[in-house]
Amino acid sequence: MKHFFYLFLFSVILSSCSQLTESRPEKVFTTIGLNSNTVNGDFVRLFKEIRGQGKAGRLHIVEGKEYKTTDSYEVYFKNRFSNFFDNYIENVKKLKVGKEDQKMVDKALEMFTKANEVYAKDFLPIAKMIDEKKPDAEIDAAILQLTETKGKMLENLRADVLDLSIPYAEKHGIEVKYLPSFK
Repeated sequence: MKHFFYLFLFSVILSSCSQLTESRPEKVFTTIGLNSNTVNGDFVRLFKEIRGQGKAGRLHIVEGKEYKTTDSYEVYFKNRFSNFFDNYIENVKKLKVGKEDQKMVDKALEMFTKANEVYAKDFLPIAKMIDEKKPDAEIDAAILQLTETKGKMLENLRADVLDLSIPYAEKHGIEVKYLPSFK
């Protein structure tokens, strides 16, 4: 009985130590798997929605603590997307996982970093075209080009992350629910 008690105590201490060195699986999955849904490579749909908001006079930005409306797409994109994924990147960097799951963390960092670059830099020339009232055909062609190149790259990275995070969730008994697609 005494040996059983020591064995039990040892297992409690061991499990407590692993809790201190590794992030909880639910936190890892939320930080990587669920947040990967914020990465969207369908820029045609995104720009259509944002242009609709602009035409309706609803391009909202935050400056300091003040909520404002702008009519400039370039200002809107700089305000909304210049550092959109910074928090996700920082949260992924803070995760502590075992060696077998490090590939998932590395892939998530790559995805969020590249998404941050695309959203912060590649959207701005298109926003400027909209502000300059370039022909819709020219704007649409630029959006389509961005979607077919960097949008597809982001979608592929997102698929890679999901290919790693879904089995991770299943391995740790985390229920994954799928929403219907609304394309």
